[in-house]
Amino acid sequence: MSLVINIQYMPYVLAAIVVILITFKLWKWNRSLNYWRDRNVSGPTPVLYFGNTLTALFKPFAYTEMEWYKKFGRIYGVYGLKRPALTVAEPALIKQIMVKEFHKFRNRMPETDPNDKFPRQMFNARDGHWKRLRLIMGPAFTSGKLRRLYPHVSECCQEFMANLDGIVSAAADSGRTQAVVELPVLMANYSVDVVASAAFATKSHPYSHPNHPFVAKVREFNAFNRFQTLATMCLPALVTRSRVWKALTASDGQSPEVYFTRVVQHLMAERKKSDKNPLDFLQLLMDAEEV
Repeated sequence: MSLVINIQYMPYVLAAIVVILITFKLWKWNRSLNYWRDRNVSGPTPVLYFGNTLTALFKPFAYTEMEWYKKFGRIYGVYGLKRPALTVAEPALIKQIMVKEFHKFRNRMPETDPNDKFPRQMFNARDGHWKRLRLIMGPAFTSGKLRRLYPHVSECCQEFMANLDGIVSAAADSGRTQAVVELPVLMANYSVDVVASAAFATKSHPYSHPNHPFVAKVREFNAFNRFQTLATMCLPALVTRSRVWKALTASDGQSPEVYFTRVVQHLMAERKKSDKNPLDFLQLLMDAEEV
């Protein structure tokens, strides 16, 4: 009889446990969102769970940041979800952080990639690993070596001007006195052309072949999907960092990160097999790593 009673009360016990867990989670969120207030640092009011990140979904972040700067001053605290971050707009303090005491601030976000590939890049590397990458990549950024990439950029400029002249000529041939230029699209194509040429010695022809895989993946990488970003915030990290999620959110089942990783791996493998070493940024990095 006691067993029957226990089973009858089991839904209430489970409901109580769920309520306690939710209450505890809300308490932890609320406590983490009091981080700056407890330290007397002003800043915009965070929203439970989302912090101040919702603002960037509905308004360009540059405008939002300027509003916060005018309202809260040169130093204020914000929250990326529940993670506190300090915004600094004081030139003297920025110099101290970025130059004089940079060794204390070199780490950025913690490593989060489950495949352990992209955390190895310099932007996400930490401590000793970051220092090693800095020593390897530093020689590739000297002014002399970067000047060697100028021919690629110059060629892209010529193609850009040729494309612009073609638009103007087409307008004149059709009897129009003015040519309509989609400047954002044109400049985006120019940027893609420079990256493909100077970094990988590859011609993507973005003006005549806008659906080239390289061009399409760059466009996809830079695209901002408000609803996808909101879903990424709400879903568990185990889901959003999985390969399945990245494949589902990619246009052709392959995320831009995976595509560009394979492109770089293929180019490096081909160059190691052959004696041809094109003059581009990838080759500069490969040469720097061998030194």
